Amino acid sequence: MAKGKVLGLQRRSRIHPTAQVSPLARLAPDVEVGPYAVIGPEVVIREGCRIGPHATVTGKTFIGPHTRIYAGAVVGVAEPAEFDTPDQPQAGELRIGAGNIIREYALLRPGRDPNRPTCLGDRNFIMGYVQVGAGCQIGNGVVITHATHLSDGVTVEDDAVISGLTEIGPGVRIGRLAMVGALTGIFADVPPYLMVAGNPPQVHGINVVGLRRHDVSPEDRATLKRAFKVLYRSDRPLAESIDELAAEFSGSPLVQHLIAFLRQSERGIVQ
Repeated sequence: MAKGKVLGLQRRSRIHPTAQVSPLARLAPDVEVGPYAVIGPEVVIREGCRIGPHATVTGKTFIGPHTRIYAGAVVGVAEPAEFDTPDQPQAGELRIGAGNIIREYALLRPGRDPNRPTCLGDRNFIMGYVQVGAGCQIGNGVVITHATHLSDGVTVEDDAVISGLTEIGPGVRIGRLAMVGALTGIFADVPPYLMVAGNPPQVHGINVVGLRRHDVSPEDRATLKRAFKVLYRSDRPLAESIDELAAEFSGSPLVQHLIAFLRQSERGIVQ
């Protein structure tokens, strides 16, 4: 099979002879492509990447440096329904940052709208059988565990963790450093720094372990605990709780991020 272009360099990428790599694909010189993998014509893969056996990477897909895609993963393949209407003749883009790990049989869709690509930042860990829907926005340092499904348009902020066999509904936002438990259905926003689990989902306090791992100081953790009580331990409307948070915690950047997240919510928050 013809090899892809090598991003303006002369040295050939390391491509297994059984792999099918479009001659129009652009691969850095040290990219490894395993047996029976498929790389489409509009794909760009930067240096240090490894594409596992039987993986498929196609569509308008950009993969940043030192990302590894494991066996059987499907990256950048649009849903057939996206081609059924005249006003959506083609899918958008999928953009993946640096240092990501995408494990076996994960499925990552490109954006439906050419103006809203599906985006993954850097250093994310996407485990086996995870599905990432069209137009999802995933930050940096996110962990998504086995067989979780992110519907179209989901946003996951930096350093959040989503446990396995979890369903995240369309357009839902998962806040920074939030922790979502396994076997949970999430159809409202999960505020930053909190732990949520169960069916129906319930909030179980702040994510103390995650905050410690990311070097959030004891003082800041105590501040977040007080903010949590304002938000969840009263019967006031959400708007009033937000106003109290803004007045009481004006000096805390962490709480200010929480307030901004709450004010942007369109689906309400998990209770």
